[in-house]
Amino acid sequence: LRGAALVDTPRSWVNSRGGSLRSGSSAVSLRSIGKVKSYNILKGFGFIDCPELKELYGRDVFLHRIQKELSGAEIGEMVEFDVIIDARQVPQSKNVRKYYPKKSGTAVAIEDAWVAFEAEEQQEVRPPKRQV
Repeated sequence: LRGAALVDTPRSWVNSRGGSLRSGSSAVSLRSIGKVKSYNILKGFGFIDCPELKELYGRDVFLHRIQKELSGAEIGEMVEFDVIIDARQVPQSKNVRKYYPKKSGTAVAIEDAWVAFEAEEQQEVRPPKRQV
């Protein structure tokens, strides 16, 4: 998340302007990360597991059919989303997209080296030994 963290306020509860999520404020939006927990195709909704928001509101984040379809996320995948708190104090997801953790330069270099090694190993074909 972008923004300055407030004292005793988890980073996922801080919006992009540095403000914190306040109870009863449906206009406050913040960016958070969670995992798609469930989705009912017949009912057209599901839920995102986000431990910080569950601790605060006692429930998972609501995921609407449109948000799921636009993101392409499936059950078990990590997602990044804006959180809107409705009048009933239910956290709802908006602007959902798949979350891909950023890799450090070292991690990328190691992964690239491993891929190159595996490719080289697959290309190396040795002829069978001849018996004399």
